[in-house]
Amino acid sequence: MTYKPYAFQEKDLAKLREHNYKGLLAIQPGGGKTATALFSARDSGASQTLIVAPKSTFNTAWKSTTPNILGVEARVIGNGVKDQRAAMSDLEWGVPGVYLTSPQLFTVSDISMWKPDLLVVDEVHQLNKAGGKGQRKLSGFSAKDDPISKQVGASLSLSGTPARSSFERMWAICRLHWPELYSRGQVGYDNYYSWLLDRMTSEEIPTAFEWVPCTWSEYRSRGEVYGKVIKGVPHLGKTTRTNKKWLSERDEGRLFSEMPCVIQHFRREQCCEFHPNGFLDMEKPNEVERVVELAPGQKRIIKELEDHGLTWIEDNPFVVDLPMTLQQRIRQVCLAEPTLEYTGELDEYGIPKTTLNYPEDFKSSFFEETLNIMDQLGDEPVVIYLSSQRFAHVLTKRLIAAGISAFEYSGKTSKSREEDLKGFGSEFRVLVGIVSAIGTGTDGLQHVCNNEIWLEVPVDDVDTQQAQGRLDRLGADKQVQRFWIHDDLGYSQGMFSTKLAKRLEVARSTRLEV
Repeated sequence: MTYKPYAFQEKDLAKLREHNYKGLLAIQPGGGKTATALFSARDSGASQTLIVAPKSTFNTAWKSTTPNILGVEARVIGNGVKDQRAAMSDLEWGVPGVYLTSPQLFTVSDISMWKPDLLVVDEVHQLNKAGGKGQRKLSGFSAKDDPISKQVGASLSLSGTPARSSFERMWAICRLHWPELYSRGQVGYDNYYSWLLDRMTSEEIPTAFEWVPCTWSEYRSRGEVYGKVIKGVPHLGKTTRTNKKWLSERDEGRLFSEMPCVIQHFRREQCCEFHPNGFLDMEKPNEVERVVELAPGQKRIIKELEDHGLTWIEDNPFVVDLPMTLQQRIRQVCLAEPTLEYTGELDEYGIPKTTLNYPEDFKSSFFEETLNIMDQLGDEPVVIYLSSQRFAHVLTKRLIAAGISAFEYSGKTSKSREEDLKGFGSEFRVLVGIVSAIGTGTDGLQHVCNNEIWLEVPVDDVDTQQAQGRLDRLGADKQVQRFWIHDDLGYSQGMFSTKLAKRLEVARSTRLEV
């Protein structure tokens, strides 16, 4: 079967052609990014097309769609199996074709001989952190970098959330597509920090305290009470070391209005004459919140971790010494009453390290409410979203033990998960999905399911948005029922509200006027 572009895609292709196929496809999940990129490869006459994409999208998006548009198979390159090594060699020697690689392989490979006519970067938000390995390979951060952007004829970046949750990530995308527009008053600067100062608001936040060195005379004149001797050197009082925290775009919407070629399509907002109400012409998901009470043991653990960074589980101490880790551990405790597991490693003091885990007979109000919701839905298929791989594993076992057919879709189930996915809705009623794993490349779920249960709000809000687009997308024939389970102490709800506010702020800056 040969695919043909829709009317809106024909217009998008005309715009891309006008800009020599260099641009950002900021299209929300389900809006046809994959097809538009492949139509661009066809229309531009690209002999070699290189696609950098998450592995999870290889089979479900790129390999399944490429033959229907370009009439050739997409070949995966790599350093492992024979076929992938052969594809890598052909790419380097200029053999025509469509080549697929993951961000992981891309960042560690020698790319000096990769010179495709068209570079397509899918889910570009995974590579556009300024100064990161991916961004240095993609568009370069400093003069010492030798990025692939210098070697390609045309380039497309694809993402429904190109800024991720921080607007400053847009610098890397501008540098990829329009390096010629890198002077004052244009879309970017060669210097990342000059770009930030020009375009973003900021505030100074304290990061550390330090003692100010001085002479012995100054020290004696101020009195020892005001100072301190550090390794034989006199110091006066403390000063606060600060760092800039970048807040938001100084002139909201400025960058997107200045970028030469941005294509946007939204699920439920006007984006073009073809989509006055968005490309998904159906009701918004029905959002239902369920609040459950945590057990006294869970509340004790959380309070002790917050107050002291230390708690006792099964007569064993459990220490959390980093704020980010504390947040993660509290989320884990909310899911179910935990147990401790020794990692087999020692800390800097020689004390055995431990981590949280869950017994297979765990006690959990989140699980009980999940069963209540599923009972309410009858026999309908359900996707359960969460972030904890450990809990996903025991939750899946618990569901199966209760007579409910279920399978786990996570980064640790890569060998069988694609086959299991085919059986969702027939062989399996429940998909227990890790948000970061299922958020990309799992098109087709909308044909068999319209029910979601969220047990966690992920730390990365982009993962949340991507996952919410799995059922709520083109091809769905029913309104999505989305259930949020929150704890009575408000940890998940507070996190949810904060992330929603940040999402809306970034969305305002990264939206073109219709």
